[in-house]
Amino acid sequence: MSNRTKSNINFSAGALLSAGQALWYSFRSREERASAASDTGMINPFKTQRQAPISVGARYHTAGIPYLVWEVASLFDGIDGTPYAHIICVNDQTRRKTVAQSSLESGNQYVFVPPEAD
Repeated sequence: MSNRTKSNINFSAGALLSAGQALWYSFRSREERASAASDTGMINPFKTQRQAPISVGARYHTAGIPYLVWEVASLFDGIDGTPYAHIICVNDQTRRKTVAQSSLESGNQYVFVPPEAD
């Protein structure tokens, strides 16, 4: 089997999985979809809930990895006009990233960690 055939098979399998997920979501209520996504760690493509605006000091964890917590260090607009955020890993201050604010808002890659009650 050539590399081209292998890649076509893999692509088709991925497309079927996405169609299957869409079909599963179409027959569930919003509450069932939300609980299933949170229980299994699945990314919810139909998420419509908007979070509070991003602010310096807000914390997010990587989706599916709750112990990897990131804190927003600064906010800025890139030269391309896209709003970005510098985030720093809470456990290892040497790990730093620059991410689009939209990726923090969407909740697919990073999940907002509510502040602890004092």
